[in-house]
Amino acid sequence: MVEFARRLTRLRGATAREPVLSFGSWDQFPATQPGIVQVCHPDWRGVRTVAYAFRAPVVECDDLERWGGQLAEQIDSAGVTIVVIQGWPPGSAVFARLLLDRGVRVSCVLHSSPAQHGAEAGEAAVVDEVLRLQQSGVLARVGMAKAGAPEAFTAAGFEVQYVPNRTPAMPDLTKVDLGPGLHIGVFVEPFWRKNLTTQLL
Repeated sequence: MVEFARRLTRLRGATAREPVLSFGSWDQFPATQPGIVQVCHPDWRGVRTVAYAFRAPVVECDDLERWGGQLAEQIDSAGVTIVVIQGWPPGSAVFARLLLDRGVRVSCVLHSSPAQHGAEAGEAAVVDEVLRLQQSGVLARVGMAKAGAPEAFTAAGFEVQYVPNRTPAMPDLTKVDLGPGLHIGVFVEPFWRKNLTTQLL
């Protein structure tokens, strides 16, 4: 319960840090890749890594309700026509509506798994909110990064696309010989979504 309360505090963007731009400044934006920008939460490291792997400009923001109005204005002024919200940070619904009012097309990619949807009410609420916004025309498209999830939601009558994660650009690595046999590397976090069994599956 304590971890859940801490997560809610993080989700709500208690610190509301100023957004970080992967492209330096809005004055430099048209020179990078005009027309599209992604938005992600700076502390959701997996989602953030995937957003950068798509190689389109990224805005990192932990509270889109707090910064959404300013960002929507900057996005509109920069001539952005498509915004992809990666992972649905706090305030995303408000932000998406602000962008829609300015004629900017908004899509979303969710990175959560069905295991999360069934075990944590907050994750299920996000999926519900995103699908309702798509049905009402606020979101143009919804993608899901976990294999099988789009098929399940499509079978339930929702229009969801599979958007697999991309591998980030990595430098050449020197292979380390671990000897014969099967070797499994596991990055373990001390909470239920990143437990050993889930990761091995």
